[in-house]
Formats: sequence, structure tokens, C-alpha cells
Amino acid sequence: MPAKVKIDEHFITQVRDRLMTIRNQISGVQSGGNPADPGTPKPGFPLKDFQLRPGGDAFLPGATLKTRTAAVASQVDEKMKKFDSKLAAHAQALNRVLELGDNVELENTSLADWIKAGGNQSSGM
Repeated sequence: MPAKVKIDEHFITQVRDRLMTIRNQISGVQSGGNPADPGTPKPGFPLKDFQLRPGGDAFLPGATLKTRTAAVASQVDEKMKKFDSKLAAHAQALNRVLELGDNVELENTSLADWIKAGGNQSSGM
């Protein structure tokens, strides 16, 4: 007889919930929030719109810093979007594992009930 597969639903649910918490934090950071202090109102600018104003465009070091900072902020925002997508896929997969486990349990219970009730007695089995 094959080994019995045990699905730890509580653990899987905890992992899925943690992934969703992280996704919410990512969304908060992208919209300008501070996940370390969620009670504080958002500062009001999304990460992708982060800008520095280190002097006018004629001040070359300041203009360079402004351009590079904007590029890094944009890259961080893109990485956060990718992380969010990956976390969403993982959370969905964990939901599917839980659903499949529930379906298997339901099928096993139904089969056991059917066998207890005499199975298919009309076919001569």
C-alpha cells in the first residue's frame, strides 16, 4: 500500500496568509506607505514617482543624481511588481493544494459511505 500523504492544512494556510501579508506590504510600499509603521498615513507619493531635487539641471552632479535615483526607483518598483506576481502565483498554488486535499477527502468519504451502504449490490458484486 502506498504511503499516506498528509497535508498540513494549518501550516499551508499560515504560509499562504503570510504571502498575502507580504503582498499587501509590497502594495503599500509601492503607493508610498511604510510597512514598518502601517498606522502612519502614507506620505503621498508612489515609489515609482520618487524624485530628488538636488539643484537645477545646470548643476551636473545634482542632475546625474536625480536621473540615477529615478532609474533605481523605477527598477525597484518593477522588481516589486514581479515579486507581487510571484507571491500571488504561490498563494494561488497553495489554495489549489488545499482545495485538492479537500476534494480527495470528500471523494474518500463518499466512497467509504457507498461501500458501507452495500456498494453496487444490483450488479452482483
